[in-house]
Amino acid sequence: MWDDLAEWWRGELTTDPAYVDEVDPLFWKVVGDVEDLEVLDIGCGTGRVMELVKGQASRVVGIDSSRELLADAAHFGDVVEGELPSLSELPTDGFDIAYAVLVLEHLPALAELFTEVVRVVRSGGAFVVVLNHPWSTSPGSAPVVDPIDGEVLWRVGQYLSTGWHDEPVADKQLRFFHRSVGVLLSEAASAGLSMEILHEQGPPATSIERIPLLGLQRHIPRLMGIRWRVGALHSRTDDD
Repeated sequence: MWDDLAEWWRGELTTDPAYVDEVDPLFWKVVGDVEDLEVLDIGCGTGRVMELVKGQASRVVGIDSSRELLADAAHFGDVVEGELPSLSELPTDGFDIAYAVLVLEHLPALAELFTEVVRVVRSGGAFVVVLNHPWSTSPGSAPVVDPIDGEVLWRVGQYLSTGWHDEPVADKQLRFFHRSVGVLLSEAASAGLSMEILHEQGPPATSIERIPLLGLQRHIPRLMGIRWRVGALHSRTDDD
């Protein structure tokens, strides 16, 4: 499907400032230092995040199912074609850190991905994700406009359920899968991932300046970033 959406996705990345204003700062907040590390980008797409880290990491590898998008990502590191959640094309203990940015919400199940991450990331390494906050992806979740003052709020929907919804993209439908924060963290823990950081982020000042109505939602999280440690339980330090 992503081959068919490649042109739309390229346009989305170049025209929507939210990636620079919101996604990138949250990624750096949770990923930490990647200096001289071997890094894996899961669901790399065009390699946009690979480009951000390639100047620091000793090696960057991207994996994605779309040959069309991998052709772009190949400018920023090595690329592997593979169908997520499997990472079977990648070696065991091959990386110091793996990350997935705006990917988990497009996968129907995560248990296999978490298990594969534990296999391909060396013990003591990390797995980092940035995703749309799960409260906004639940079935029935939708914006609500107050007819009196025009304020845009958000209806949470069936947050404690599991399910999916489709959003129209170009002439197709892009599917978003929902699981609660509790389900997400429990599945990660079952695979052997130990959470270090969970950061919830609302709209930043730059986005509010661009879309003033977001100022009324400044205390509502839009994105969530998580960093897990692979292997033995890890105690956070003041440097994290």
